[in-house]
Amino acid sequence: MYYYSGWVYKILHFIEKIEWRMVDKIIAISKSMAEYVEKESGRKVKITLDPIDPKDFKVEPFKHRGGIVMFHGLLTKNKGIDMILEAAKIMEGINFIIIGDGPDYKRLVTLAPKNVFMPGWIAFDQIKYHLQLADVGIAIRSKNPGNEYVVTSPFLQYCILGKPCVVSKRKVFDDINYPYQFSNVDELVKQLRYCLDNKEVGSKWQKYVLENHNAEKIAEEIWKILNS
Repeated sequence: MYYYSGWVYKILHFIEKIEWRMVDKIIAISKSMAEYVEKESGRKVKITLDPIDPKDFKVEPFKHRGGIVMFHGLLTKNKGIDMILEAAKIMEGINFIIIGDGPDYKRLVTLAPKNVFMPGWIAFDQIKYHLQLADVGIAIRSKNPGNEYVVTSPFLQYCILGKPCVVSKRKVFDDINYPYQFSNVDELVKQLRYCLDNKEVGSKWQKYVLENHNAEKIAEEIWKILNS
């Protein structure tokens, strides 16, 4: 529903608020989402964060020369992936890999500079091997209101591998004081350069994700909430 606006959104959100008042429990996946739902519904909201299973991303480290920046996900125009292409033009000495398919793939390929490689869709069980190539990841979500409250799966995936990740500016990342955010090309380039020069920052956020987003821990939290 958050992809809609105007009267369609108002109708769907009205129904949503009725549902919030009727259900037995509400669980949100971020602090900012919980605050929003509590304000809209008048209900107390529990929080369990987005999960990731570390077992899905066990892979041997890969050493290579040169810098590699990577994005992976569905390629749609509303994500603003053009900013990555513009950043690549500025950062000519860095290789960029954009993994994924979608309605905007062909257009992006025609615009991509020489230092951008776009291999297309990669199966989930193979994605960890490709992510291990990256020095820095980029995680982007579209600007619909719902995405303000949700960390991206790619963010968790880069972090679980100890990779620094630059993310589009959203409220949910302010919840955890995450510093590597951008809202335009200049900010993206600045953050990428910093992370490429300071790859060790990935270890800090790897620890954060392992401690707070581990799927087994999240499952236990949900079970306790449902049985409380």
